Amino acid sequence: MKVIYIAGPFRAANAWLVAENVHRAEQAAHEVVELGAMPLTPHSIGARMDGTATAQFWISGTLELMRRCDAVLVLPGYQRSEGTLGEIAEADRLQLPIFMPLELSETVNYYALEQWLTTSLVDGTA
Repeated sequence: MKVIYIAGPFRAANAWLVAENVHRAEQAAHEVVELGAMPLTPHSIGARMDGTATAQFWISGTLELMRRCDAVLVLPGYQRSEGTLGEIAEADRLQLPIFMPLELSETVNYYALEQWLTTSLVDGTA
């Protein structure tokens, strides 16, 4: 089973906006499950653990989680998230498949992820 890291904004100006970011990531995780893969959603961890360690601890830890995944699904709004930009750069360095939002509509690119997952199953790399 492929493990897909969900990358997108977490931090925000207030708790309400953080909760919205977490909800968007969890919605994406649900879609990943529907595609037959296992999501890794650091937002869900952060939502309950925020403030328990330094920001650097969480950034380092979530990067380590991402390194153990098969691919990265990037959520819209990533451009304003330093953490997500760092995740994209690290995934690129590791040559992990990265599924960026569709540019014109700013929607999550589930179609490309689904195609990659299907191809992985067919060619035996699943």
